[in-house]
Amino acid sequence: MQTGSHHEVNIDLILDSLDGMERAQPRPFLHTRVMGRMEQNRRNPWVQTWNFVSRPAVSLTIIAGLMLLNFITLYQRTNDRSAIHEESIASVGVEYEAQFVSYYAINDEQP
Repeated sequence: MQTGSHHEVNIDLILDSLDGMERAQPRPFLHTRVMGRMEQNRRNPWVQTWNFVSRPAVSLTIIAGLMLLNFITLYQRTNDRSAIHEESIASVGVEYEAQFVSYYAINDEQP
């Protein structure tokens, strides 16, 4: 039963270390300083802006607006790319037609 007495010694040491302890006390005027800091933050324009933007309705509106702008940008780029693609296809067709016509023009002149 040596382990039991070992635990009892540890418990006694722990309880003895608590002798003379006092309740923790905050620094003087802690409440006044905290309230002053809160009032200072209320007057700060950045804090006021953040408090407004962090409201769920405002933040969701901002997110929806950004998503709409992204959609519009992607849609315009897709249309621009398809227009460029159509132009390149048309230019290839014109070049092919020019080569095709010139091939027959050469063959017609040399019977």
